[in-house]
Amino acid sequence: MKYFWITLGCISLGLGVLGIFLPLLPTTPFFLLTLFCFSKGSEKFHRWFVSTKMYTDYIESYRPDKPVPLRKKIEILVSVLVVVSISFYFVENTYLRIILSLVFIGHLIYFGLFMKTKKETKEH
Repeated sequence: MKYFWITLGCISLGLGVLGIFLPLLPTTPFFLLTLFCFSKGSEKFHRWFVSTKMYTDYIESYRPDKPVPLRKKIEILVSVLVVVSISFYFVENTYLRIILSLVFIGHLIYFGLFMKTKKETKEH
């Protein structure tokens, strides 16, 4: 099973890295899966992944107890809005449009109510 988790973690890592460059491929969920798989398969791989910039940029900064800058929240919501809007335009099924709308509303609720906003300090 150890090799299964490591292999799945590497595949997930690869997809997550692709997601950095391809806007329709979600990076964070793949990195979360990578973290889970490496924690099951290998302490060495897990420690390595936690020490990478990918982890700190895409996972560590989105912990529920850690505030996120308002600009980053807006960037995320705009990118979700673009993807949902494109999907909404091409999908003609009413039920899928409702689901897409609910996904966006869920993002608004989560980022607006549950994720803390980091207060930016003004430099004089």
